[in-house]
Amino acid sequence: MKRKLGLGEDWPMVVLFILGVLGLIILFLDIIFYQNPDIGLQVFSFTGAILLVERLVRNLFTPLGIIGLVVIILCGALEIKARLDLRKVGMTIVGSVRLEIVEGHKLLTEGIYKHIRHPLYLSQILGIIGMAMVLTSLIGVVYFAIIMIPLLLVRIRIEEEMLIEAFGDEYREYQKRTKKLIPYLF
Repeated sequence: MKRKLGLGEDWPMVVLFILGVLGLIILFLDIIFYQNPDIGLQVFSFTGAILLVERLVRNLFTPLGIIGLVVIILCGALEIKARLDLRKVGMTIVGSVRLEIVEGHKLLTEGIYKHIRHPLYLSQILGIIGMAMVLTSLIGVVYFAIIMIPLLLVRIRIEEEMLIEAFGDEYREYQKRTKKLIPYLF
């Protein structure tokens, strides 16, 4: 059967692709001439978000997409539990990129923290795995395996050194009782 030339059902994706390219061009021109990437960034982000949603909808009801969605839901539940446990001892984490021990910092060893030391990092890992599965993205899997895991492990090592410095033997004992990311394994 011959396929007709033309856009057919794919015309919305072609329009969004063209908008995305135009947004990228505007973004670069804004940066080069005006040092103000706002308009181009908005157009590029908007079209990127629409393309992401389209791919999400297309892949969501595949077996891999359903498994990915379950992993994303687990990611969200784990993050909520970890943040609620932190709130119980008066600590809140907004998502800072800076590692620091603040005044009044308490060592939390209850709730989800009784089983793993870094539930928020595990939540990030699950979120990335889930999104890569839902989007059936080989690039996402490679990015995760080559870039994100090593970066998170380095960050965990640095954070644990800071916690040992702040809490000493109390944190060392906590390390002996718990795993970094995966209960009973790692």
